[in-house]
Amino acid sequence: MTKFSLHSPNTRLTLDFILNPVGWAATTPHHLRAQTGAKGTHRRGVFKNVCSYRLVAMQLSLELELSLLANTTFSVIDLETTGTDPQLDRITEVGVVKVRGGEVLKTISSFVQQQRRIPPAITGLTGITNEMLLTAPSEESVIEAVHNVTEDSVIVGHNVSFDLGFLKAAYERVGYELKNTKIDTLALSRKLLSGEVSNFKLSTLSHYLRFDHRPTHRAFDDALATAELLHVLIERAGTYGCTHIEELSRLSKIDLATVGSKLGITTKLPHLPGVYLFKDSNGQVIYIGKATDLKARVRSYFHSDTRHKTPKMLKQVATIDAMTFKTETEAAVAEVRLIQKKKPHFNRVYVNPNSYVYLVDNPSLKVLVGEALQPWDGSGNSPGLLGPIRSKTQAKLCIEGLSFAGTAFDTRTSSSFSISNLFEEGTLMELHLKTVSEIARLSISKRFEEAELRRQAAITTYSLALRQLELGWLMVSTSGCKIGDSTVENGVLTDLRPSWTTANIVPLELDLGIDDTPKGLTRERLDEMCILLSHLKSEKAKWTKTVCSGNEIQRLLKELTAALTPRESDTDIYQQ
Repeated sequence: MTKFSLHSPNTRLTLDFILNPVGWAATTPHHLRAQTGAKGTHRRGVFKNVCSYRLVAMQLSLELELSLLANTTFSVIDLETTGTDPQLDRITEVGVVKVRGGEVLKTISSFVQQQRRIPPAITGLTGITNEMLLTAPSEESVIEAVHNVTEDSVIVGHNVSFDLGFLKAAYERVGYELKNTKIDTLALSRKLLSGEVSNFKLSTLSHYLRFDHRPTHRAFDDALATAELLHVLIERAGTYGCTHIEELSRLSKIDLATVGSKLGITTKLPHLPGVYLFKDSNGQVIYIGKATDLKARVRSYFHSDTRHKTPKMLKQVATIDAMTFKTETEAAVAEVRLIQKKKPHFNRVYVNPNSYVYLVDNPSLKVLVGEALQPWDGSGNSPGLLGPIRSKTQAKLCIEGLSFAGTAFDTRTSSSFSISNLFEEGTLMELHLKTVSEIARLSISKRFEEAELRRQAAITTYSLALRQLELGWLMVSTSGCKIGDSTVENGVLTDLRPSWTTANIVPLELDLGIDDTPKGLTRERLDEMCILLSHLKSEKAKWTKTVCSGNEIQRLLKELTAALTPRESDTDIYQQ
């Protein structure tokens, strides 16, 4: 067992690592936060063999632990002012109570010297007179103190937008910028205490909940009462599975009356990559999804998912099962396979293999729908097949591009040009030059729609050709490659098993009968292979060395596609 330390020049924190037979383990206390890069280098040269995803996962776990409500620092504020307009009126009194884990860390209670006179109505409400402010600290000194106390915390207030309006204006006059996360106890009270009180004034809530501190329309007393209210609301929010500050800040956006009772079933979910399964009261799977953070993603359906199907789906959800994987790639592949196997009602993608089309030379170009044919074999010998293609629109554009190729060359005719010709040496570059010339000719003639069609057809043709080569490479050149706990064989993951599942889920069985002999590029395999291609492309050095540097055609295809693609366009063939 070997131990060493990693020191990052961008942080004052040193991480201690232990190398044991099962891998790397961090011994850094979890309450500390490390801003370390996944590909950092120890200044003494010993940080070269640590897997980057483990460092990323470790940093994520540190950040998630820091965002726990029990570890979050709150600065509860209340302001008294000369009026209601942040630009015209001024702050007369500031109260701040800084708390963490129920413990008071710091407080501020101060008048603020102002030249503006306090209206009699405000004096009658707060009891603050002009004479009280004559010897008070200046606005600059009070705001500086508030900034120093609150800059590392979440700002909390009852109707916090009112206080933040004045605080932001004061910050700008002094030269600070207000960036804190905010929590509004008024909005949370309306969600969590609905039906229990006649109104949500701080005085009403203080009396109902029997606080030790009662609001008096004075800044510090009101801040103390609001701090007590915050702790009550955090306790109430816990019954809905809120354990992190991000969840608390979004709780006010959730329709608790409709789906609030179901939030509790999310408490068992971890903050890890994985797949989740929504089930109805009969135990039927109605929706399957993947996430880099299971708990955060599932809870997002309750507060920020605006798709029209979501409310209907949530009403049917009775239980949520989940499984975690070591890598996001494994989770993505598991999602595709599970959707194909379960075919949930609310999943609109991956459920119809017949939605894919192919282009074949037979002997002229022909579109075949929903058939599994032998793909490009990676050897440079084309079987006259291009696909699967995800839509008929793409297929038609590709036919347009290939038809233009058939008429663009003097030595070829439309009838003799085939998909195989597309990959012959020099063809793509010559086709590219003729395409650019044709687009220019059409543009000069003000035939802009035809020029745009020619451009889209060329891009689609190049992109599909590039993907065909990449899929062929993936099938024959990556066998034995490890991704997490799984191995790539013939372009698919084998031995795919979750590292954790919820207690009531049957262990995942993902054996689809994949063997050593390719059976054709089916829809299911294409979805998986595109996921694996994205994973490999994220490992830029390995991908470039293996594929691009040694293959002039692939480099050329990328350059040709880029040359015809406007900067604002998105032509990622894997996402279309």
